Amino acid sequence: MLFLFNMVRRHIIPQFYLKQFASKAKRSKTYKIKAYNKEKGKEIYPSLKNIGLEKYFYDKYDPPIFEIVLSFLEYYASRVYHKILKNKSVEILTDKERTIFSHFIFTQYTRTKAARELFNQVHTLIYEDLIRTKDFPKKEEFAGGFSSFLEDRAYLGQLKIMFDPNNDTNKLMRIPTKSSQHIFSLNWELLINNNEFEFYTSDHPVFLYEPESDGKTIKGYGIYAFQTPKVEMYFPLSPRLCLAMVGKESVKFSSGSDNNIEFEELEWINRQIIAEAYRFIFSKNNTFDYVKRILDLCPELKKIDRNRIYV
Repeated sequence: MLFLFNMVRRHIIPQFYLKQFASKAKRSKTYKIKAYNKEKGKEIYPSLKNIGLEKYFYDKYDPPIFEIVLSFLEYYASRVYHKILKNKSVEILTDKERTIFSHFIFTQYTRTKAARELFNQVHTLIYEDLIRTKDFPKKEEFAGGFSSFLEDRAYLGQLKIMFDPNNDTNKLMRIPTKSSQHIFSLNWELLINNNEFEFYTSDHPVFLYEPESDGKTIKGYGIYAFQTPKVEMYFPLSPRLCLAMVGKESVKFSSGSDNNIEFEELEWINRQIIAEAYRFIFSKNNTFDYVKRILDLCPELKKIDRNRIYV
């Protein structure tokens, strides 16, 4: 295996995944993807190498240790991913393959800009509590500025959730390992879309739904929400396939069988993808008319810094 790294630009969505939602350009033979910027209300058509990435997102200094770890995970996860696509089944996965993909799903859920924004908001709440209850520096007293302080806290918080870099070796990888085990234990069902309309995906492609958190546009967003017995996780794998992972007490889907989904269920999943996206929604063949309609109904979803915490 040979891994080559751009020392500045870090992909937050694997290219092997987005390739399923992309099309090969006839002249250049490179892959390009239809993307809708919901913040600016603009459609673009970039190449895969120029979308789903951020500067110095995981590693601020070289060598890019976290990027190397993610690349190893993506290498093995891509094999499992393509096996699912080829066979249109998750029942054929070995326990080892399911373990690899469980860890990949958790990492993909926590590695995005949407997740970074969540950690930013968490630390804002922590700071506001500290300044009320303890002798903590005021915003204007932070060297380098309060926004830089929050950015650093969010950066470190995200890496800790993804990798749990703890000095105590007995605790190393505790969070991602336990989280992956929870995902592994959910009931996995592959939803097959034979409707004319396809699955969208986004720059935050894995989303959670907690049926008991009614009244919220985004339901169940949180690192440990998938541990609840009725939780539902969704991950569109291609325009025609979506992996659903549901808790033991969920009434969705019948365990052990793949499912052809109705148009209403497809629309519901696409609405959640639109809502959870940080900035970009992607599609292979759909227009973005439905995206625009949802954003017109819920204009707050256009904001990249919208509230992602429910307490």
